[in-house]
Amino acid sequence: MRPDSNRIHLSTEKGYKPKRTAPSRMPRELGQHTSASDIGAVEYTVGQNVNYTLNAAAMTANTIRWAHIIAPIVAHKITRLAVEQTVSATGNLRFFVATNMDNREGRGSNIEAFAPFEIVYDSGDISLTGTGIKSTGAISVVLDPGQTYWVGMVNDASVTVRNIQQYGMRGFGFTTNSNKYAFMTAPFTYGALAVGANPPIPTSPLVQGPAMRYMLGVV
Repeated sequence: MRPDSNRIHLSTEKGYKPKRTAPSRMPRELGQHTSASDIGAVEYTVGQNVNYTLNAAAMTANTIRWAHIIAPIVAHKITRLAVEQTVSATGNLRFFVATNMDNREGRGSNIEAFAPFEIVYDSGDISLTGTGIKSTGAISVVLDPGQTYWVGMVNDASVTVRNIQQYGMRGFGFTTNSNKYAFMTAPFTYGALAVGANPPIPTSPLVQGPAMRYMLGVV
């Protein structure tokens, strides 16, 4: 006789009905909304965890700075991307959205297994003239539920924007406690990236990067 043969298994007991539970929500520190009323009304900031600071810092030209987000568990779309510029400059910036590599290419290293894979959105030029919120305006980038995406920014001239410095999340497969990165960067001469194109593979992780904002809408 098996040791558990005299136990009652609820899954087979007559009349048993499994309790239905609502899907758990993603934690806000991963950029997820916490209620339906947030949708279309709240801007989320990439790289935001429990412990973070906001400041202003210069972003050098011709470098893509990426941060990942996790799509909500039901179908949504990104309806706006933005960043706050604090010092006027001459030039342009662009925003990108990319899917996650998710080790599909098997290129070998930890940093490549969790990295931007394929472009799904390119904002085109956004002028750096003046200060304040620099945004895409209304857009529609549909996200697959629960999947990881990357939001990126590149500029063709040095520009000072709000930065987020994030602590407390060990990311990208690195194993030492000091390597708690929210952002990845890759050298990239400013320009367009076609939908479906593979962006440059990131070469450097960063603790600090542009406080890019995104707004969600229901599909």
